[in-house]
Amino acid sequence: MSTRQSGMSLPAKIAALIAGAALLVVGVMFSLVILAGAALLGVVLWLYLWWKTRAVRAAMREQAAHAASAQGNIIEGESVVVDEQRMAEYEVLPARDDAQGGERR
Repeated sequence: MSTRQSGMSLPAKIAALIAGAALLVVGVMFSLVILAGAALLGVVLWLYLWWKTRAVRAAMREQAAHAASAQGNIIEGESVVVDEQRMAEYEVLPARDDAQGGERR
């Protein structure tokens, strides 16, 4: 450890600590004001868009209600018809080979 002390006296250190704490408090206050302003701006923008689109939303609700009552429920889809092929019994299993010990039909 060095025996040399810093050039600041005790009152200067205390003043620097108080000034730093005051700047920190002022910075937090300004950031809260900025965040509150941004939140208020967001709410105002959302309300503006909600107000301007009210006619479009009403028309969409009316159209959906009219379409459901006029046509009923429609389920769209795709289907494929596959012809069933039946095989004769003799084609299902191959005949046994004599080499395998079975008899031939």
